[in-house]
This record gives sequence, structure tokens and C-alpha cells, in this order.
Amino acid sequence: MKERINFNFSRLTFYIIFAVFFIIKGCCLLIIGDDVWWGGLPSYSFMLKNNNPNGRYFTNFITLYSAHYTLFRVIAYSLTFIAFVIVLSFILGKYYKFKWIDVFFVVPLFFITDGDLYRQIFNWISGYTNYVISLVFFFIFYLFSMPVFNKKMPKGGIVKTLLFLIIGFLGALCIEHITIYNIIFSVFIVILSLVYLKKVSFVNISYLIGSVAGAVLMFMNSNYSDISNNADKIGERYFEFSISDIWTKIYLEIIPHYSATYFILHLLIVCSILYMYYKKFVNSEKKPKYAKYCIPVLIGYFVYSFFTAQFEALAIMDGAFKSRAIETAFVFIYIISLIYMLYILLDGAKLMNSIVLLISTLFVTGPFIFINPINSRCFFADFIFWYLFTFALVIEAVHVSRVSENSILKNLAISFSSVLIIWLSYIDISNKYVDVLRLNYVKEQYESGQRYINFIKLPYPEYTADTALGINDEDPEIYYANGKYYPYFPALYIYNGIAPEVFDRVTITIDMYDYNLSKENS
Repeated sequence: MKERINFNFSRLTFYIIFAVFFIIKGCCLLIIGDDVWWGGLPSYSFMLKNNNPNGRYFTNFITLYSAHYTLFRVIAYSLTFIAFVIVLSFILGKYYKFKWIDVFFVVPLFFITDGDLYRQIFNWISGYTNYVISLVFFFIFYLFSMPVFNKKMPKGGIVKTLLFLIIGFLGALCIEHITIYNIIFSVFIVILSLVYLKKVSFVNISYLIGSVAGAVLMFMNSNYSDISNNADKIGERYFEFSISDIWTKIYLEIIPHYSATYFILHLLIVCSILYMYYKKFVNSEKKPKYAKYCIPVLIGYFVYSFFTAQFEALAIMDGAFKSRAIETAFVFIYIISLIYMLYILLDGAKLMNSIVLLISTLFVTGPFIFINPINSRCFFADFIFWYLFTFALVIEAVHVSRVSENSILKNLAISFSSVLIIWLSYIDISNKYVDVLRLNYVKEQYESGQRYINFIKLPYPEYTADTALGINDEDPEIYYANGKYYPYFPALYIYNGIAPEVFDRVTITIDMYDYNLSKENS
């Protein structure tokens, strides 16, 4: 009789698979205009030059080197991505003994994100470096600070004090709204430490000092004064402080993106809260006074988010934006209801952690009320906080159900994640292959003197940032750098050895089938 094979993934095996995925992704990221339009590589004085386009000195540095050197990009991308996964895992598993569940609930992060957010964050170098690396630094400090929620002093030391001084400083040189939130959160931890413990860790102070120092350096960049004077030459950004315009901004741009699109998360929130409420109060004679009002609000918000995300948002029928005003009020009531349900279901550090994660969604979104224009990637931090808040509740619900660590569940989670990673890797490899092929094909056709140039479409364009499709735009977007104006798309082609005069040709968009067919017939 043959010996039964024990098919059991270890956590190390899982992270090796994940590491391979990140390495593939780092190799296959498409280089686009935004990543190369500065020109050459930065010099030693890059950090202090006035011609730097903004105050994101640290991530600008990483972006430029990642765009020019594949090995650097692979190392930077894979290491920071692994750090991001691990730190989120530790945050989700902080208060629980069983550890398989953190793998199960962290990995879906990369698949719950909507297509536009996934494309702008995970498959675009500039988007990734600014928005993910900034959160890696922040959540390392968040994880360190979590003992304060439990009225315990975090373990410090000279090494950690110096380390978090550096982390705070570099984390402030990534993206502006996280720079602001770094300071807000670190001040909050200092105050909470004083209230709970009557003292503050030197590590907390060093992180705050580093964050403030980084923020000062960032906002000293002349680009922000240009923005305040409506003279931004880079992204045509501007501040808006008019009350009427702010309300319009909230109604038209903030509310539709703040939480409504995350209907899967709201479903998990409702299910988790209903289950915990049932387990805690099913046999209780005295039930919470306001739960009967809050539960319908939670269910109603999920239904609302599902239909607006899957079908159509509420139509604007009048100049007063009454429908969006109702949505805004609904969001406010939803958050209040969540806080009340958290109050009756959780306690101690778990309650504090959940409330902080929920309120953080407001703080990382707030700055965009005053700045224009904004896009979906601006809400990435908001999404991450909603994600952590959701799965903190899901894990608590699983804990309440007394489900123990189970090898079948662990293997199921890791196998599911591995299959999805393999599928996404295939998509990345396919897009990269066609991207390299089409650039060489454009160059070949241009140099051969063809008047009509065939331009190959990516097989999976919805998964990646692809500005190269603008090769035949009549009015390409213009960027200003180093005292000169550069067309957005030619910067990409010049970088790949294609003359900007390719714009003078007529471009015909084809797919890979047409390309292979033309090659077979030639």
C-alpha cells in the first residue's frame, strides 16, 4: 500500500511564492512617460535641487532608478512589497494566537482592489513608489505603537529610536497626504501614551521629530508655493478654499470614492458585526438600546454600495446636489453606527484599534477636499484603512466562533492565493512581452520609412498603466522639467530610442493576432 502524501504548505513556502511573484512583477512593470520624463539619472545633489518636480524626494529617487535599472526595480519592488504584506499580516494577527488567518486575509488585498486602483498602484512604478512605500513606513510605526492601545509601553532602545527617526523622515518624503497623517498619528500616539501611561516612548518622539523634519523639507519645495498661487507647471494642481467649491468637491469627487466602491468590504463588515452581535446578545435579556437602529443602517449601506458600484451611482438631478447631500449624510450615519456597534461588541485594545483604523479613513482622505485635481489612486490609503478595519472585524468574528487553526483551511488559503498569483504573473508577463515587442516594432517601421505604422495593443490593458497608447494624440499632454517643455509620450519613445518624429506618421492600432498574421504573410 502506498504511503499517503502529506500535502502541507508552510508559511515559508507561501512567502517564497509571493517573493517570486513580486520579482516577476518588478521585471515586467511597463516603463511609461511619467517614470522617465525627468531625463537622466539624479546626481548626488538631487535631493536638494530646485528643479525636483515636488517634495517627494525619497520616492522620486526610487522611481527614477527603478525606471532606468531593472535589477534596482526588482529589488526595491519585491522587498518593499514583501514588507508591506508582512507588516499588514502582523497588524491583523496582533491580538490572536492562530496565525494562518493573517495569510488568508492579507492576500485578497491585491484582488479586492478595483481595476483602476490596481493598475495605478501595483502596475505603475510612480504610483507604487509613492503610495505603497509611504504606507510601508507608516504601518511599521503603527505596528510598533499598537501596545499603547492595550495600555502598554512599546519596547524601545537606542537602535529603535534612531531607526524610527529615519523611518519618520523618509516616510514624510513620499506622498503629501501621508506626510500630513504621519504627524497627526504620531501626535495622537504621544497624547494617548500620556493619558494611558503618563509617559511617552523615546521612539514615538523620534518618529514625530523625523516626520516633522521630513514634512518641512518636503513643503519647502517651490512647487507647493506654485500650487498655492495657481501656477503649477507640472500637474496643473491648485488649492480650493471656497466653501461652495469645497462642498461641490465633496459631493462630486470625495463621496463617490471614499467608501461606496468597496461593497465587498461592507458585506464582510455587516456579516461580521451581525454574527458577533448574535453570539453576544442572542440569549441576553437586555439588548443594546440603539442596535435596532444601527443594524439596518449597516445593511442599508451595503445594499447602497453594492448597487452604486455594480450598476450606477445616484444621478444628480438638480443644481443643489441633493442626491449627493443625502449620500454624504448616509456615510456620516454609517460611520456613527459602526462606532456604536464597535463600542458594544469590542473592548480594550481591539476597540481602540478598530476605531483608529476607521477614523483614519477620514484623515487620509481629508486633504483632497482642498486640492485639485484628484484621481482614484489618491484613495489608496483610504482603501487600505478600510481593508484593515474590515478584516480586523472578520478575524474577531472568526475568533468568537472559536475556529481553531486548521491545516485544511491553511492549505486552502495558500493554494487559493498561489493560483491567483500565478494568474496575475501570467498577465504581467504577457503585457511586458507585447510592450517590448511593440516598441521595437514601432522603431523598425519608422526606420524603414513606412508612412502607416502599426501599433500593437496590450493583451490585458486594464491591468497596467499604458500611456504609450497616446502615440497618435493630436494634443499630447505637456510637462515642464529642467527649464524645458517635454511632450508626455515622446519622452517614453526617446527613452526607448525612437525619434519623436514618429508623431508625424499615421498610427494604426492592431492586436497581437493581426501582428502575427502580418508576419506570417510577409
